[in-house]
Amino acid sequence: MKLFVQGLAILALLIANASATQSGIFAANGVELEVYQSGEDIIYGEPMFILGERS
Repeated sequence: MKLFVQGLAILALLIANASATQSGIFAANGVELEVYQSGEDIIYGEPMFILGERS
């Protein structure tokens, strides 16, 4: 029974992770993206402090 509950918990985490990735809210490296809106366009991008570290 304990193994069954652990399996269900892992499955729930996988489903939650897949739905978050599919919605485009998270980058492939797990960084949450910020949402910018310019007129009618919605743009997703990494937070500026992360972009600053790359340069």
